[in-house]
Amino acid sequence: MKHYGILFLMNVLIFGCQSNSSKVITSHPLEHNLIPNVEIASSPQRYTIPQRLEYHTISGLSLGIIEEGKLVFTKGYGFAVKDRMVPDSSTIFQVGSISKSILGLVSMILEDRGEISLDSLATTYLKEWSFPENRFSANENITLRHLLNHTAGLNIFNSRGMSPFVEPSSLEEVFEGNKYSKGVSIDTTAGAIYQYSNYGYGILQMALENHTGRSLEELSDELIFEPLGMKKSSFKRIVPSKELSGYAFAHDDEGNVYEEYWTQPLIPGSGGLKSTVKDLSVLLLAIQKAFAGTQQGLITPKMVKEITSRKGYNLGFEVDGEGESLSITHTGRVKGFFAYMRIYPETNNGIIMLCNSDNGGEVFKDILRGASEHYGWTIAQPRTIAPLQTSLVELQPYLGSYELQLEGTSYIAQILPDGEHLIFKMENEDETYPMRKVGTHQFVDLIDGTDLEFQVLNSKVEALVLDRGLKFIRKQ
Repeated sequence: MKHYGILFLMNVLIFGCQSNSSKVITSHPLEHNLIPNVEIASSPQRYTIPQRLEYHTISGLSLGIIEEGKLVFTKGYGFAVKDRMVPDSSTIFQVGSISKSILGLVSMILEDRGEISLDSLATTYLKEWSFPENRFSANENITLRHLLNHTAGLNIFNSRGMSPFVEPSSLEEVFEGNKYSKGVSIDTTAGAIYQYSNYGYGILQMALENHTGRSLEELSDELIFEPLGMKKSSFKRIVPSKELSGYAFAHDDEGNVYEEYWTQPLIPGSGGLKSTVKDLSVLLLAIQKAFAGTQQGLITPKMVKEITSRKGYNLGFEVDGEGESLSITHTGRVKGFFAYMRIYPETNNGIIMLCNSDNGGEVFKDILRGASEHYGWTIAQPRTIAPLQTSLVELQPYLGSYELQLEGTSYIAQILPDGEHLIFKMENEDETYPMRKVGTHQFVDLIDGTDLEFQVLNSKVEALVLDRGLKFIRKQ
């Protein structure tokens, strides 16, 4: 289910017409083939992008589709700035953690040039800052590759960022801890486990900047953006204003623009990139061509071969599948923005989606389910159910309030009638979730596919259990 207060938030994900191709099309089947998370087997529904943007209360979306190694379709929907501008392939969005893919490529290019070694200790390249000392001996064990692959043993770090109108914190301040950051700590031996950490990419950024004497902005411009012609991509700090044109503004999940227009990530190398659908398509196509054996810019076939040499998170990308199912992807999220890019280098197909809403991942999933059906991908599938016929008389025993006590806080769930069906609602929240009966005392929420089962004792409904194991006791 989508809300249920803080307690029930579900984690997502995991996911104008311009083109660099002569094969430009003005419409695409995916525009009309969005598939919800749950579909009823007897009456599957398909939706348009505008319909799902409205359904999820999402402000704007820029979409790019790659087929046969070309960007064949781009289109914008909704608005980048409310009542002012529809997004297109050149609208600039914050793309969050897609920044890591750029930093990964910068690192590989520097290694290819002989300037660094990814298997050298990070401390080889750090000048004034070093890892906090503890029993894991981070200074003697953590390499650049560990930082790139999220296997350095660093604590997990996520932040809502800071105002774009104030001077950014230095990386040293972020690592040591300030009002935005709890600071770096080491909780696992390097190389032992995968543990996603934005700190790792901040430390990598610092190491590269210290060693080369060039900023991340300079390195990415020189090694990636300028050679590939990614003219609107940058790590440059931009202070937003109402007059700023060509940029999407951040919106919350109710469609309201954030007063500060967008956020300033604490660690640029982890989440500070701003880019467009057109530029990211150039990046994906360069990777695809290098995979096929043709160098693009400074991205060599050797680099892409190394990226795809292991599955999981590798060198700034998520790698999955084999053969025609092999994919290279990354997702990005910062306050008010969601971003997604994916390329299948064997089949030369791919997709880019940029959204300026907190809940952009919801429409991304709808599109990816449609893309999976259209292309035969397996990355996103709906849950198909076959509901049983019911009547309000049969459902009457389930109606009422159910309470969960958790860490001293009481949560009240309500089961209410909805014609010949039921709806789930948390007390004091507006969201309602239609339910369909699929078995004896078993129901499925049509929004997110959550299983709900009523526990019955001596023909009396005693409790409600969600599929996460949360048990609500029937209130008398």
